[in-house]
Amino acid sequence: MKNNEFLNLDTYHRRERILDVAADLFAEYGYDAVTTLQLAEAIRCSEATLFKLFPTKSHIYNALFREWEIAVQEPPSVAIEGNSAIKTLKKFFNVYRARKVSLHLNMRPRLESAVYSRRTGDQSHRIHEVLAKQPDFVSLCLTPIFEFGQKNGEIRDGDPFVLATIFWAILWGELRLWYDEDYQIPFQDMQYIFTKQDH
Repeated sequence: MKNNEFLNLDTYHRRERILDVAADLFAEYGYDAVTTLQLAEAIRCSEATLFKLFPTKSHIYNALFREWEIAVQEPPSVAIEGNSAIKTLKKFFNVYRARKVSLHLNMRPRLESAVYSRRTGDQSHRIHEVLAKQPDFVSLCLTPIFEFGQKNGEIRDGDPFVLATIFWAILWGELRLWYDEDYQIPFQDMQYIFTKQDH
């Protein structure tokens, strides 16, 4: 997008373009590492134009945070892939690990990663306050997949909520160390915990 193309956008679409680019850059490099000059260059506008809509980088982040806060209150969705719980869990595992998309259908791509990228001030506390009010993802989304897999004969016997919680804990534990390539667990190594022996 050239500068004049950005300037031809109405205010709403300019704001959206800024937020899209900011979400990508914050998710990729971290909030603290991205400057307003880098944002303006990526958007192909001047910093002055950027500041007309968002007086500071913090204002941009706060707009993204508010959007994320609203989106995470909606129950996320995970659709069954190919009538298979294992295929569904594998896709979820790989997509969520990549952190390229959100489980929330109405959420801007990479928004969660952008929000989590700010580690200064009271951000961790703000994020945890929001997440404490979030619908229970394991109960609402993962447990039904494990129940479906048990009915299909793909998933081992046992409490589906416990199996879903273990799956989530492994994935979250790995994501906390996502930057460590040596730590990444291939899905096929993890699936043996959940599948019946003949699968």
